[in-house]
Amino acid sequence: HTLYMLSNTNELHVEKALRIVKEVTEKPLADYFTKIFWSHELGDRKPHGSAFNKVLSEINAKAEDVLFVDDSIQHVEGARSAGIESVHLKEEIMTHPSFS
Repeated sequence: HTLYMLSNTNELHVEKALRIVKEVTEKPLADYFTKIFWSHELGDRKPHGSAFNKVLSEINAKAEDVLFVDDSIQHVEGARSAGIESVHLKEEIMTHPSFS
């Protein structure tokens, strides 16, 4: 599967976030995704349906061909408003022993 990331991390914090991920996983974040969409570069942010539509346009995909996963229900609802099937990744899933 092709993986994309849409993040609301602002320009001031991107470098720090990238550094933390590399320290924790020993791999750069970009190794996990085909492309990362930063909200400040996209000119839009989650949970706005328009942000999801911009990503769909950039990756040349139809909403019905995409699955969006997020831990924030408002972002899940925003993706759904753009017609994207979405999953709310709840804390209990993230902390479940089988997840790690």
